[in-house]
Amino acid sequence: MNSVERLCARNLGKLHPDVRRPAFDRNETGLGVVHLGAGAFMRSHIAEYEDDALATEGGDWAIAGVSLRHPGVCDRLVPQELDHADVRYDLEHPDEPRGTIGYLVAALGARRNSSSRPPTIVSCDNLPSNGARLRSAVLRFAREQTPALESWIAENVAFPTTMVDRIVPATTEFDIVQNASAVGLRDEAYVKTEPFRQWVIEDVFCNERPAWEAGGALFVSNVAPFESAKLQLLNGPHSAIAYLGYLAGFDYVHEAMRDAMFKAFVRQMMTDDIAPVAPEPREMDHAVYIAELLQRFGNPALRHRTRQIAMDGSQKLPQRILSTVRAQLEWGGPIASLGLVVAAWMRYALGRDERGRAIEVSDPLAPKFAAIAAERLDNPAEIADRFLAIREVFGSDLPAQARFRSTVAESLRQLLEKGAADTVRQFVRLDGQA
Repeated sequence: MNSVERLCARNLGKLHPDVRRPAFDRNETGLGVVHLGAGAFMRSHIAEYEDDALATEGGDWAIAGVSLRHPGVCDRLVPQELDHADVRYDLEHPDEPRGTIGYLVAALGARRNSSSRPPTIVSCDNLPSNGARLRSAVLRFAREQTPALESWIAENVAFPTTMVDRIVPATTEFDIVQNASAVGLRDEAYVKTEPFRQWVIEDVFCNERPAWEAGGALFVSNVAPFESAKLQLLNGPHSAIAYLGYLAGFDYVHEAMRDAMFKAFVRQMMTDDIAPVAPEPREMDHAVYIAELLQRFGNPALRHRTRQIAMDGSQKLPQRILSTVRAQLEWGGPIASLGLVVAAWMRYALGRDERGRAIEVSDPLAPKFAAIAAERLDNPAEIADRFLAIREVFGSDLPAQARFRSTVAESLRQLLEKGAADTVRQFVRLDGQA
């Protein structure tokens, strides 16, 4: 396979006939989009929508990928008030920034000084209200430099919120070799992804934009319902598969979904416990979306590791699972499957699998979990109480809900006594769903 030539513009004619080529003249297409970071998700998602837009309507919308040292670090720190070495450095050295926010503010300052048209800054971070978060960070940073720049940005620059959805597992050398064999050229920047893709964008651009709708992007007035529906219906069950699947011995999501009982559990969870309280935008029919999700989760080509999804559970659980729990508790709805997922997270966070082997728990709160595990408590209810006392995860309201506490404690007892596989099998209603 080492003899396979490298993918490049002059070799496009050597690709397999079935491989799609650019349907526009790349040499005649001017730059119109700057993307900070050129990672796998950008190349498998935004760049594909851009390709469709250029093929359909043309225009000077080619992408310039700018790779920073740690793309997205500052954006991830927005909720933590951006107290980061790069931010401090950029505030002290505005003309030579090295962080995301510093680059953006410097670029916007240059636009303002040159009287150029203001750009639209589109955040594609997988965070709720990503546009509003980014706008807040940029304005706060600009305020530290000059209030006049802050005012100009606030009045002229748009920061639309977006929701992105496409599963993009890490690419391996084996993937690159397989792809080279299939297409005829070796692509060192190859990314593997699923057929499904979704991009929902708040329609608040301050100037022209690419025709991303040519690739199926949705432009809407309010992205929030789509964000909530995705977090609850996709990310929640994904975490369920990660924790229960890992404990049951499944390395990959698709392996767990091949098990009839696990698949039935996930379907039951989405249909009975999540869908009734999840937003349902007109363009996102629940029944269709759930059917698509079951198919996506079962895709064996993705090889999405359960332990990868299980990382940083303390950060993910509140949005993915606990928001649905709160909604169901508010009107007395079902929480049984949701409680089982919370218990599975606790069982995983204790740091030992069902064979007694150590679990490498990757989480900002891992020391707190280790302290709970070190108590060697025998009572599942006590163990559950120790976890529920972690305010960063559960707040003060959920621990006060007796039904939630008892549901989680009972589920944890079953997991500790019977294991994840048997607990799931017992949970599923044997009514032909599998």
